[in-house]
Amino acid sequence: MSFSIEGRTAIVTGAANGVGLSIARHFADAGANQGEFTLFAAKRLTRGRVLAFEPMTAMRERLLQNVEANGFDNVLVSELGLWSEPGRRSLFRSPAPFEDGSFHEGLGTLFPTAERGQEVEEIEVTTLDSFRESHGIERIDAIKIDVEGFEDVVFEALGGYLREWPTRAVVFESHLDGSKKFATITESLDAAGYDVYRITKT
Repeated sequence: MSFSIEGRTAIVTGAANGVGLSIARHFADAGANQGEFTLFAAKRLTRGRVLAFEPMTAMRERLLQNVEANGFDNVLVSELGLWSEPGRRSLFRSPAPFEDGSFHEGLGTLFPTAERGQEVEEIEVTTLDSFRESHGIERIDAIKIDVEGFEDVVFEALGGYLREWPTRAVVFESHLDGSKKFATITESLDAAGYDVYRITKT
């Protein structure tokens, strides 16, 4: 099943009846950036919280400003990055500007590449399951993942949780199309009982 969307490739997984944010208790936004998904979810969660993970300082400050400007009190913003195990990691970005001289500060990654190899800061990382347990959260109803190239690492840590406590929906942007890592993600989701749909450009 394919969907039309402009400008990017993504994968949507989960129940065919949708995310159902109005009845969700917790929505996790991994790679929250300045808050597009966080604000969308916060407006629709009538009895739950958004867990917004944004480790890049500049982006997190904008995220906090946007949450405050919209008057949401159901958003928990965390400076932690998500990884396969707790620890500390370096965050990278591109040192080169676009053709018009501007920078895209929201493309930080824990997975350095030739294009994004400038170290920005060192951050603390954890697993989503560890964060959930330490905050007394029994279940996360929906998860969005946009982590700029290390989706497989996040899913590695999520596998057991998704099998034990099926999340209503998982949405993630993929930078691994056609790779063995990407196949591993989709195979693990399939094994956990998810229907996998791709949003593609037309």
